[in-house]
Amino acid sequence: MLTKLFALTSVLAALAAAAPLAPGESYIGKFIPLYSGATPPDTPRMCMAVSENNVQNELPVVIAECDQSKKQQWQFQGFSGNLFAVGFEKHCLDAGDSPSDGSKLQLRECALIPQQTWTPNGESTFKLSETDLCIDLTDGNVADGTQLQVWTCDYRNVNQQWRTPS
Repeated sequence: MLTKLFALTSVLAALAAAAPLAPGESYIGKFIPLYSGATPPDTPRMCMAVSENNVQNELPVVIAECDQSKKQQWQFQGFSGNLFAVGFEKHCLDAGDSPSDGSKLQLRECALIPQQTWTPNGESTFKLSETDLCIDLTDGNVADGTQLQVWTCDYRNVNQQWRTPS
């Protein structure tokens, strides 16, 4: 009986992790753009990543080929809206001062400020608090090292759609 309960719990957890996040919900794992820029298998799976291993302010957040590094493991805390890289827990995803279309994403020391507060918005987008800006794959460019940005939210824009697999 306990084995069946554990198996059912594992299946439900996997399904929940693949589902869109709701406001207030937490998540730990990868953020993968739905847009690949080419038909698989020509393009490797790409993930949102921290550009370097060292922790510092204003470290660019980029798109990179998926691997098992902590630079690509993100934790979203639904209660606070903070999104930070695992291993960089004191540094949050930040849209910069006075964010607008094209503002580049970076890590900055967490401060519970609007430019670091994110909300799941619809099926697969993340909206910046107090704005109509979403995490965006810059120009749809999936080249390794392309820095991510924020752009006016549009649920039809594939550059703003992200999967959160288990």
